[in-house]
Amino acid sequence: MQAVAEEWRTITDFPNYAVSDMGRVKRIADSLCGYKAGKLLSLTPGKNGYPMVQLWSNKRFTKIYVHQLTLEKFVGPRPEGFVCNHIDACRTNNKPGNLEWISQSGNVLHCSKMGRKISPHLRGEENPFSKLKAGEVWLIKKLLASKKITQKMIGKMFCTSQAHISLISTGKEWSSVTYP
Repeated sequence: MQAVAEEWRTITDFPNYAVSDMGRVKRIADSLCGYKAGKLLSLTPGKNGYPMVQLWSNKRFTKIYVHQLTLEKFVGPRPEGFVCNHIDACRTNNKPGNLEWISQSGNVLHCSKMGRKISPHLRGEENPFSKLKAGEVWLIKKLLASKKITQKMIGKMFCTSQAHISLISTGKEWSSVTYP
């Protein structure tokens, strides 16, 4: 069986990046910060569970949904008043054949037909993108309480960023896990 080549298209507003027909995003130019061309970007979930990427342009980061990038580059621009619909209702399947522009009311109807809740907020381990488990978060909170280890070091211990540890520390993420 022969592998099918992944097709990449440059993102118009972010010319240092490209999106593929597999729903992946990569850097296509070296950056001044040392990031190399060809690096696949990590996907992070938005509050609604849809994968997002952060793209750098004009001295700032912009968070963008991967399904919107894919649909705009492989199907065409978003018609006014339309939203992106995942045909199979799988939020992580961002291949062009699974995406379509649809009216908001059509999207709500599609969600209902597929048996999906309209606006679930997946938290903690229920989130398919979660890098941590509840037990690990409890341990992170214990380490934070000890004040003997920096947030950056804790992040390295758990293969996550210092920013993520900070969000846990302030209760903006994983507030359901408590440490005495």
